[in-house]
Amino acid sequence: MRRYATTPQEEEIIKERVFNLGGAPAANFIDTGCTTGVTEAIRGIGPFGEVEQTMWPTKLDKQLRRMDKHVGDAHDAESLRRLLAR
Repeated sequence: MRRYATTPQEEEIIKERVFNLGGAPAANFIDTGCTTGVTEAIRGIGPFGEVEQTMWPTKLDKQLRRMDKHVGDAHDAESLRRLLAR
């Protein structure tokens, strides 16, 4: 999990996009609709300006890592608690 600094206005745009997309199909091992929806929701906004649409979770992860614009990350339950407490 990574945390990104976004403005309230950017968050509203992302929420609106998510609502307009109508969610993603139920996840399964061959369904990639979730990642496609995520990239559509965040693409071009704030720290996600350079994200390109993809249906592959690993490709999205590589894009986000390469951009290196996150302000915190978590790898286990304890680090997640600390990240969310900020």
